[in-house]
Amino acid sequence: MTSLTTDSARILDIDTEISQFERPVAQLRLENVYPVLSLPNEIVSEIFIHFLPAYPNRPPLTGLRSPTLLTHICAKWRYIALSTHALWRAFTLRFAFNDAQTIQHQIDLAESWLSRSGSYPLSVQIDDSKTEADLPPEESFLAIAAQRGRLEYFGYNNHARENVLLIPGSLTLLRHLDLDLSSAITNKLAVTSEEAPVLRSASLAAFASARVSLPWRQLTSLTLKRVFEIECIQVLQETENLVACELWILPAGLPAAGQADYDIVLPRLHSLVLNGLGPCRLHAWQHPDLFLRCFVTPALRRFETLNCFLGRDPIASVASLISKSACTLEGLCIMHEKERLRLYEPEEKLPHETEELVVRLSDYCHAFPSIPKIFVRLQGDEPDNNAFTYGWHEEDA
Repeated sequence: MTSLTTDSARILDIDTEISQFERPVAQLRLENVYPVLSLPNEIVSEIFIHFLPAYPNRPPLTGLRSPTLLTHICAKWRYIALSTHALWRAFTLRFAFNDAQTIQHQIDLAESWLSRSGSYPLSVQIDDSKTEADLPPEESFLAIAAQRGRLEYFGYNNHARENVLLIPGSLTLLRHLDLDLSSAITNKLAVTSEEAPVLRSASLAAFASARVSLPWRQLTSLTLKRVFEIECIQVLQETENLVACELWILPAGLPAAGQADYDIVLPRLHSLVLNGLGPCRLHAWQHPDLFLRCFVTPALRRFETLNCFLGRDPIASVASLISKSACTLEGLCIMHEKERLRLYEPEEKLPHETEELVVRLSDYCHAFPSIPKIFVRLQGDEPDNNAFTYGWHEEDA
C-alpha cells in the first residue's frame, strides 16, 4: 500500500508539472491564432477607447456601438473593458419606451456604468420623454444625482414631468449644460457661479430659457432654441462675455418700443447665428429687422442669419449692423427657407411675394467688398467653403 500511495502521489505531481508546461504552450498557440491577444492591456484599453465616439459624445447603453459589446468577446477583453473607467463615463439615459420594465433596465444599466467609470468626469444625457408607461419615480435618479459633482457635460430633455429632476447643488466640474424643457414646468432651476464655477457653455430650449437661471456672465457660448425675440433679449443683456451665440427664433416680432430698451451689447462676440423655426413671413411682422438692430457687437467676425431677420432691405440691415458695431466681418452667410427658394436668372422677374425676400449673391459682394467670404444658401444646408454660392445663380460681376 505504501508503494501504491507513493506511485499515485508521483503521478499527481507529474500531471501538475505537465499542466504547468502545457499552459504557456496553449497561450502561445492562442496568440499565434489571435495576435491581438498578445498586446499589452494598456494598448488594448486605448483601442477600446477609440472604438467609442470621442468624449464628450455619448455611446448607447446597448447595441453595436456600446462598450458593453466589448465585454462579450472573451474573458480577457471583458476584464480589460471593465477595468477601463473611461469607457463608461458617457451615456444617454432614454425613457422613450412603452413599458416600465424596459425603463427600469435602462436605469440599472446607467447605475452600473456610473460604478464602472470610477472617478472620471461624466458626460450624461437624460431624455425624459413622455411614454405610455408611468414615468419612473424621482428616487430612481438618486444614483445619478449623487454623482453630480463629477458631471462635466450634462443634458436633460424633459417632455413629461412638471418638475425638473436633478436640481443641482455642487457642480464643480460642469462645463456645458443642455436643457430642453418642453412642458410648462412648475419649478425653477437656479445655478450660481459658486455651484458651477467652470460652466462656460449652455444650450437652452423652449421653457428652459425662462425657467432656468444661470451665471450668465461667465458663459462664452450660448445656444437658445424655440424662443421668442423678447426672451432672447432678456437673457443676452446679461451675457456680456459671449464669444459664440446661436439663436433659433420663433418669429413673433418686437413691439416698437424705445430702441434702448432692447440694446444687446456683446463686446467679445465673434460668431452670431440667427436661425428660425417655422415659416418666416415679413408681412406677419410689423418691424422684421428690429431684433437685429438690437445688437452691438464690435468684435463680430462671423455673421449668419435667416434672410427674414434682415427685413425688406437686407443690404441696409447688414450695413447697419456693421456700422453700429464698428466690426470687421470676415464671413457673412444668408440663409433662405427652402420652400421660398428656387433659381432665378438675372433678368427674370421675381414673383411679388418672393421679391421682398430675395437679394442675389452679387448684390452682397458688391455692397461688402471687404468681407472675404460671403455665402447665400438654403436653410439647413451647410455652406460650400470652396464657392461663394450654394443653390443660387451667381451673376457675373
